[in-house]
Parts: sequence; C-alpha cells; structure tokens
Amino acid sequence: FFFVVAAVTFFFNGPFNIGIPLLADTRFPEGAVAYGTILSTWGAGSLVGMIVAGVLPRPNPKRTGTVLLILVSVMGIGLAFLGVSNSMIFASTISLVLGAVDGYINIFFVTWVQSRAPKALIGRLMSLLMFSSSGLLPVSMALSGALSRVDVTLLLTVSGSIVALLGLVMTSNPTVRAMEPSNAVAASRSTLERS
Repeated sequence: FFFVVAAVTFFFNGPFNIGIPLLADTRFPEGAVAYGTILSTWGAGSLVGMIVAGVLPRPNPKRTGTVLLILVSVMGIGLAFLGVSNSMIFASTISLVLGAVDGYINIFFVTWVQSRAPKALIGRLMSLLMFSSSGLLPVSMALSGALSRVDVTLLLTVSGSIVALLGLVMTSNPTVRAMEPSNAVAASRSTLERS
C-alpha cells in the first residue's frame, strides 16, 4: 500500500502541481483566472469527497482494495485528460472530480489504515505513510518541472497513464485487492496486541 501511495504521489502530485499553472499560462486564454478556477474546483471537490467518505457506509471489506485501486485509476485517467484539455471549463470539471476522488481516498484510506494497525505501531505507520505521500513530492515536482520544459501535454498524459495502469495492475494482486494482511503480519499484530 505504501508503494501505491508513493507511486501516486510521485506520478500524480508533482505533474498536477507543475502542469496546472503551465496550462493556465500557455494554453487557456483566461490565464490566472483559469489557474484559480481549476484549483478552486479541486478544493471544492476535495471537500465533497471528504464529506462523502464520512457519510457513506464503508465498502464491503472484500471489495475495499478494488474500490481504492479503481479510484486511483480514475485519478490517472483524469490527469491524462487534463493534459489534452483545451478549455478552462473542461479542465475545471476534471479538477472537481479529481478533488472529490482525492478527498474520499484521503479520509477513507487513512482511517482504514489507522483502524487496522496495532495501537503500538500507529505512530510509526503514519510516519511511513506521510513520508510516502509527502517526502517524494519535492523530487516529483523537480522532475516534473524539468520534463514540462519538453512538453506539458506529454508530462500529464504519460504520468496519468502510469497512475491509471498502476491501479489496474495492482487489482490483479489478490492480497492488495482484498486489502488483507499476510498471515505473518496478522500473527505479529495479534502478538503486539496481547503484549
């Protein structure tokens, strides 16, 4: 799961944060208004996604991994569509959807991780999760900045395609799809909880 989080951070967050201002500056005639609108719709979508994650019942535990990985694929597809969008309205609509998916994933996945982890390991687990999601962001942004000088459309479409394929490929792993710990992890968790 940390691999998925790290990969999404690396291939999504950097290209999104670098690509949106470049698209607003070079492609959309609205310029700064387009940039502000796209980021505002992301924020609005994120708020909606967080509310939905708190209101809707959790997915069936047997389908949790599949739901999460499908949402990761949706984020990749959305990023690729941002790369080819030619209007502020289309880009803002995509950003709204991406924000909602991201907000839902953030609330659902973090609470799921914390509810499954042994209490003695929550701090360590969350530090690894935060490193996976934040520690790679500067590297991703630096590489995205360099690649965007070649072609911002290519940056967004290739990065989005990688994220989408990652989500689809990971669904073929039964352990990830079921979001169940291996027997060794389950045994060590029960040992920690007894001690």
